[in-house]
Amino acid sequence: MVIRDELKRPNDNKQGAKNRGSNTKQSTVSVTVSIGAADSKTTRKPEDVLKKADKALYSAKEKGRNQVQCAR
Repeated sequence: MVIRDELKRPNDNKQGAKNRGSNTKQSTVSVTVSIGAADSKTTRKPEDVLKKADKALYSAKEKGRNQVQCAR
């Protein structure tokens, strides 16, 4: 995975985006994702929503790879 600063090299980023779908001789990279989600309707303060989402994220990570946990 290559992360680029699009403000410094916008043309490189555009070319990189075009090349993502093409075949290359690079190796395959597997990615897993754990997600913590919180509903902003249950609390008004943004920091409380973030705290709930963060707690849900760590709960998802504890359960293993490729998990989604919703805050309660």
